[in-house]
Amino acid sequence: ALHTNGSLTEAFPTSAVAHAVAADQRTEADYYDSDLLYATSKNVVKTTSAVPLTFYHLLSKVRVALVSGELSPDLAGAKVLLLGTKLTADFTPSKTADMTVREERAAMVAASGAAAAITVGNEPSPDFTAANVKYNDAVAVPQTLAAGTTFLSVELASGRTMTYELPDDMTLESGKYHIFEVTVNLPTGLTVTTRIADWDDGGTTPVKPTNTSQL
Repeated sequence: ALHTNGSLTEAFPTSAVAHAVAADQRTEADYYDSDLLYATSKNVVKTTSAVPLTFYHLLSKVRVALVSGELSPDLAGAKVLLLGTKLTADFTPSKTADMTVREERAAMVAASGAAAAITVGNEPSPDFTAANVKYNDAVAVPQTLAAGTTFLSVELASGRTMTYELPDDMTLESGKYHIFEVTVNLPTGLTVTTRIADWDDGGTTPVKPTNTSQL
């Protein structure tokens, strides 16, 4: 079973499905539609009971937190962009992959197409403490970006734009989320700290399959 916005023309795709993440993910609907999830259950005997499926995120999540720094720039109305990533994932589902192994899940996805910007939310945080931080999330296609790539852009309502360039090569990994805590300073620009964690939401959701979500 899968969750995709790609076109399915057969019961089980034998060629890559083109899944695209939205260029504007400021709404929950566009964020959720950008997600690509896949689940398999093997050797299931015929039954009238519900069959549990464990879905895995095959793409990456980017989380951006914004804090006003030196000279207290006003972040209200700021435009926040992720830059330099390809927005299409060629997804080739596998019936034999061990879904518990992240590398085997990641092998089903390949970035394609041209790089384009992704607009994310602009909700600021008072600070980066766990009690106060607020993240603006986006789904991104797994891929490697070269050192020097301009990855983040923050344009203030005043018109001033500040950017962040990757100091080293960075790989957006399948099934991971990448956190960017951004302090916006005037006049010096952006100070950014980063870290990576597993994208594992957990929880149980009953679903009624449709022809496009059931393989």
